[in-house]
Amino acid sequence: MFNFKKKEVIIKDYSDDAILAMFDCQRMNLKDIKDNLFSKQLLGKTIAFSVSGDKVTVCSPTNGIITVLFIDGHSFTIKANNGLEILVHLGIDTSKEKGRGFKVLKELGSFVKANEAIVEMDLRQLSKCDTTITLTIINNWDFKFNNNKEYKLGDSLI
Repeated sequence: MFNFKKKEVIIKDYSDDAILAMFDCQRMNLKDIKDNLFSKQLLGKTIAFSVSGDKVTVCSPTNGIITVLFIDGHSFTIKANNGLEILVHLGIDTSKEKGRGFKVLKELGSFVKANEAIVEMDLRQLSKCDTTITLTIINNWDFKFNNNKEYKLGDSLI
């Protein structure tokens, strides 16, 4: 009677050296970030993104293990399989929201693949916050990001 087709979901495997866009986004100029830790790259090589819409699902930028995960969801760190330590910070001063607007999807110590969902952000609930998202490579100062201005989920950042 009905002829429904199932949508095929394709899970792609990425190399352990891949560093990927964690969602669809626009790249920001570092000087526009309102937090010196990130704008001046005091923690490491940093790239920043702006997001839009009502919600964003933040995915792992690489294959690795979640070594730090704030219970409120505003930040996490991944120790990549290739040895890089990657800090992902969701918004500026969003820790003051005490978890409002964040839904944590993984647990501390979880092994994740690149593009696997880790945290959901409800941008409507965070509408009064600066929702700039940063990715910082903590332990490799020679690291270089590409110069793209726009990314789709899974696009290479290097």
